[in-house]
Amino acid sequence: MQPLVILPGNSARNQELLDTYEKYYQDKYDVITVPWGHWKNDSVINIHEEIERIAGMFEGPKKDITVVAKSVGTVIFSYALNNIDLKKLKKVIFLGVPLGDSDLQEFSEKYKNLRNLNDIKLFVVQEKEDPYGSFDKIKILFEKYIKSNAEVLPVEGDSHSYLVEEVSKLGIL
Repeated sequence: MQPLVILPGNSARNQELLDTYEKYYQDKYDVITVPWGHWKNDSVINIHEEIERIAGMFEGPKKDITVVAKSVGTVIFSYALNNIDLKKLKKVIFLGVPLGDSDLQEFSEKYKNLRNLNDIKLFVVQEKEDPYGSFDKIKILFEKYIKSNAEVLPVEGDSHSYLVEEVSKLGIL
C-alpha cells in the first residue's frame, strides 16, 4: 500500500482527527500519523524540531507518498519541503490553511516552498467560513501568489474541523 502521512493541527484535540483519518483510510493506505511532540507536556510547538522529524520521514525507500496536513501542519510541511526528496511525493492535501493575521508577505514566506512542487498535485481544502481564513481569501492567495495550479476546494463549515466524512466526499484521497 502507498503511504499516507497525516500531519495535524497544533492542539492536542487534533488527536481525534488523526485517529478518525487513520481508521477511515487504513484499508487503502499505509497510514502514518504524526502527533506533535509538544502534546506530551502541553507546551508550545517546536517548529524546527517538527520540520526535522517530518523531513526524516521521507528518508529511505518509501515513495508515492500522499501527505494530508491540517492547519499548522500545512506550515510545517511547507517548511520541511526544503529537506524532502520531492520525487517521493505523489500528492499533497492541505486542510484549513491558517491565514489568521498574516499579511501577504508573511503568508508567501510560509508557503513559498510549494512553488517547487511542479507536477505534484496540490489540493487545498478550506471551509467557506473558516475562522482562520475563508475559502475565498485562501483561494485568491494560493492561485495568485503561491501555486497557480493548486486546486482550492470549498467545504461547508466555520469550525476549522475538517471531518473525514466531508473531506472524503471530494474524492481526492
